[in-house]
Amino acid sequence: MTEGFQKLLNMLGIMLCTSHLVACLWYFSARVSHFEEESWVARLELIDESSFRKYISALYWCFQTLTSVGYGDIGSVTIVEKIIAIVYMAFGVGFYSMALSEITSLI
Repeated sequence: MTEGFQKLLNMLGIMLCTSHLVACLWYFSARVSHFEEESWVARLELIDESSFRKYISALYWCFQTLTSVGYGDIGSVTIVEKIIAIVYMAFGVGFYSMALSEITSLI
């Protein structure tokens, strides 16, 4: 395995681990507020759903935020959600900058 390919795999691993942690934090932000009406879990009517479905929804939000797609079906409304989104978007910009730099150096 070449050094460049190994660096790309490392970056992919970092992205997946970070997305998992942020998805857990995203869910935790709603849980701490006891799933108030404005939280994303209550807005999407996921309170009575399985933990797996909530996790997949949180991970979906993470990937659409990280990739700057932002469909808007899961958005941030509360202050805590907005803070998490801002920090994660800043991470996304840094991640894409590093990825582009690595790909450029491979070429």
